[in-house]
Amino acid sequence: MPTLTCIDRSGQTGEFTYSVAEGMADASGTEWTYRARPIDGDPFGEFFELTVTELSEDAVRVVMMANNDYAPVSAKGIPDALIPQVAAELGRQVQSSPTTGGTADVRRSEDATKVWKRLVKKNLARYDESSDIYFTIPPEEKCST
Repeated sequence: MPTLTCIDRSGQTGEFTYSVAEGMADASGTEWTYRARPIDGDPFGEFFELTVTELSEDAVRVVMMANNDYAPVSAKGIPDALIPQVAAELGRQVQSSPTTGGTADVRRSEDATKVWKRLVKKNLARYDESSDIYFTIPPEEKCST
């Protein structure tokens, strides 16, 4: 199983395994569900989950992100590592949902906004104010500092 190296809110590094399942999302196209678990945890136990839905050949949208109130995957930096990994694996830009104007299924929470703001700070994402959407930056566009 592939692994993610994550940095939690206290600066500690942790290792997680993840799996991905591909399926059809209603009429909107393909969706991918990623599940991350502690590397030494039960492979069938609780997990952090992130689901993206196809927007186009070049982009997917995060439609669900949840730690399922499971302490071993809460505040561990998993989405900060997983969102760029999803972009790399799928070869597509990953976009957030907007905070307003969307349907009940397409709306960004305050917690998700915090994740995306951290990605912007790390130069892994940008924010478009006019659409209220965050999006990952392709590796060739990232600035070196």
